[in-house]
Amino acid sequence: MIENVFNTYNVGEDDEEESGDAELDTDEFLEFIYVSLIENGFRKYDTFKGMQTDPNFKQCFDDFDDDGSGSVSKDELKDFIRTIPGLLS
Repeated sequence: MIENVFNTYNVGEDDEEESGDAELDTDEFLEFIYVSLIENGFRKYDTFKGMQTDPNFKQCFDDFDDDGSGSVSKDELKDFIRTIPGLLS
């Protein structure tokens, strides 16, 4: 599951980031969350920008970003997902 998330969303679209690096930046993480919410029937946001500006997203990102680096590593994502029973069985 973790590898799938990184293979799908870790795209390195800006000039300073390489595709496939070890962490999801804020935009990559936002896209992962946005698509995950839609796939699971929780479409609270009409637009990507609407979610990006929601203060709850900042809190969600901070919950994943254990070390405060401004990006989410595979280990941080794995740690968070482990808190959801049955997801990484």
